[in-house]
Amino acid sequence: MNKYRQLDSFIILGTFLLTISTVVEGAARMKQIPLRSHKISVSGHSSGAVAATQFYLSHSDLIDGIAVFSTMQYHCAGGGIVRLVPCLRGRKNVSESVDKAREYDRDGLIDPLENLKARKHYLHHGSRDVIIHFDNGVHAYEFFKQFSDNVRFHQSDSNHAVPTKHCGIHCMYGTVGSGCSKCDFSAVFEGLNYIYDGTLQEPTATTCRAAQPNDGIKLVDQSEFLFPFDSNVSLNPEAVLYTPRQCRANSSMCTLHVAFHGCRHSIQNDGMEYIKCSGYIEMADANNMIVLFPQIKQSRVDTITLFHCWDLHGYTGPLYGTKLGSQNQVVYNMIRRIMNGYSNDNEIRHWKPLAVVNEVDDEEDHNKKKVVAID
Repeated sequence: MNKYRQLDSFIILGTFLLTISTVVEGAARMKQIPLRSHKISVSGHSSGAVAATQFYLSHSDLIDGIAVFSTMQYHCAGGGIVRLVPCLRGRKNVSESVDKAREYDRDGLIDPLENLKARKHYLHHGSRDVIIHFDNGVHAYEFFKQFSDNVRFHQSDSNHAVPTKHCGIHCMYGTVGSGCSKCDFSAVFEGLNYIYDGTLQEPTATTCRAAQPNDGIKLVDQSEFLFPFDSNVSLNPEAVLYTPRQCRANSSMCTLHVAFHGCRHSIQNDGMEYIKCSGYIEMADANNMIVLFPQIKQSRVDTITLFHCWDLHGYTGPLYGTKLGSQNQVVYNMIRRIMNGYSNDNEIRHWKPLAVVNEVDDEEDHNKKKVVAID
């Protein structure tokens, strides 16, 4: 039972009141946006691909599909940073990830894995990736294939970066800089187009967005969603929201996409460079998409957070890859704000710690598990 107990984090009341009553300087308070669909899509690169997977499995009821670039299999390094190195090298068994996901499903810590049958899953991994070994992409593919036939894997001769048509350094050397590499195709378009059954329009922009103005790019207040989590949540006070011109005029024609940046590519570290070069802006413009970019900040809590990485191994707590993960909860509440438009701060949802207990059922198996909240 103790393995599913997570201690509540407390913050001094005055700090909390200041946080929820004050919008970060230069950042707007997040508001409801009437949208065309009640479903979203998610994507991510590197640690952001892992974060996207964790969020997707936790909330697949809400999500149409996922696109991940340079990812690892689910819960690969769960248990500590010591397990991260062999995981990065692609030496972990897929069956461990499958078993963990099924365990979390049984215990109600993620949405039903049955959902994945009707979802779309796109994976890209570069054969020259020297950060997250190519075998990780294969393992992630095998993981999703356990639960769905709708899985597409794309290999290219690229390194550890998001492939683009026009932005970044040469495809084979994309381990430094903006996180984007020029590979003559857009992984963002390929991934999202697969999710949406080939119905999207390929962007026609031929120049990198970095050279263009910040029209539609807005800092939004992420800090109000951080309570009651302590500093190890490692999230930046601001997130980024991109709204194309046509969606600002009539948002009801638009859908929401959530994109998780990779290590070193938060706005705290390299400004808007990754957001502008990766292809999301052009993709949103061409296809009536509003894009939320949640943001990690540098933290001294754990070595990996020095590189602005999402939680790969449990630095936020042992249930980091579930609904109880603090980073997942913050992102979920931002999405709820956009989609449901609640305005009362008390309506921000935080899942309570859970305990798995045996429920006696005269008609079914006497060992049937039930998830209950611990007050």
